[in-house]
Amino acid sequence: MKSIVYGVRLPLSYKHLHTDSKRHTDFVLYVDYKPDPPENPVSHYLELKTSRSLINPRQIKTFESQKLLKFWAQSFLLGIPRIIVGFRSDTNVLLSTQTLETMAIPAQVRERGGPGVWDGNVCINFAARFLEVLRAGMEEGALMGIRFQKGGAAVEVFRKEGGTFLTKEFIKWKDQVRNSEGK
Repeated sequence: MKSIVYGVRLPLSYKHLHTDSKRHTDFVLYVDYKPDPPENPVSHYLELKTSRSLINPRQIKTFESQKLLKFWAQSFLLGIPRIIVGFRSDTNVLLSTQTLETMAIPAQVRERGGPGVWDGNVCINFAARFLEVLRAGMEEGALMGIRFQKGGAAVEVFRKEGGTFLTKEFIKWKDQVRNSEGK
């Protein structure tokens, strides 16, 4: 069984292992909230997202066809029932919030209709097939990368050298931060 790490590990994080029995994949989810009772914590989780305030029909269409799809897919795959979206101004001031029920999002998008509407079933079937291909291309114990060229028709799975998934730029920045904090 392969594992996928999702999220950022915070100093006071609660680690939850979520297994998708249909896909035989483990997701390691780090959250900064430990639910009570801990027997079934996922039903207590929620996803926090931000988006620019939606002012015109074009922004609404882009939000529904792109951002909302990403929000839904992340939460659906992990069984997170609610998403709270904070809508912000261009100066990053919170203007409003909206709570979305994860399972209701595909139907809401479908009801609004129009070109570019996504279908949750198609998305999940694609993701399942993609994970199968990814799993087949992985080498046990190796750090693997995924490359997709925009506009291309193929996804490449390749072995990464160097033993880390962090970019050189990120490592350099992190070293600078550590050095400045140590002075």
